[in-house]
Amino acid sequence: MVQNKTNKHIFSFYCPDVIFPAWVQGATVSIFNADLVHRLVKVVKVHDGDLCVLFDKHMHATVTILETTKKDIKIRVESLHSNHVMQPHLIFLLPLLKKEALEEAVYSLC
Repeated sequence: MVQNKTNKHIFSFYCPDVIFPAWVQGATVSIFNADLVHRLVKVVKVHDGDLCVLFDKHMHATVTILETTKKDIKIRVESLHSNHVMQPHLIFLLPLLKKEALEEAVYSLC
C-alpha cells in the first residue's frame, strides 16, 4: 500500500465504468469518464501529485494524479488489489418457543 507522506486525506471514488483489469502497477492511464473528471476536478478539486483510491465491485486502485484538464485526468497506478467480499457467518440458537414468541424472535433477528 502507498504511504500518505503528507498526512492529507485520501479520497475514494466509486467508478463502475473504469476497467481495472486492464491496468498494471506503475502504468500511466488517462480517464475520460466525464462524471469522474467533474467530481475530481470541480467538486473535490484534486491537484497534481494527490493520491486517491478508485474502486468498483471487484477491484480497487491507489493512484497518483499526474495531470488534470477539463476533459481528462492522467493518473499513475501505484497499487492494484482485488476486493475481498465479506460474508458474515451468523448462527442463532433459539430455544423451543410458542408461536408468538418464535415469530417475535425471528422478526427481531431480521
